[in-house]
Amino acid sequence: MGSLNWNLVMAMGQPQGQQQAPFWMQLFPLVLLVVVFYVALIRPQQKKAKQHAELLKSIKPNDRVITSSWIV
Repeated sequence: MGSLNWNLVMAMGQPQGQQQAPFWMQLFPLVLLVVVFYVALIRPQQKKAKQHAELLKSIKPNDRVITSSWIV
């Protein structure tokens, strides 16, 4: 019985007098979310990884290195 009611709701379609938003307006929140995640999470991590790689390349033999736990 529940599926019958769902089918009736789906068959009714969109109410009269209301227009559906354009496709790009429906896609805008998703695009905005992706941009925010990129700026807030992905970009800083890439920048940090690049700095770390440059630091590792600059280390020469017999250089003194102190780790984050203060081990020489």
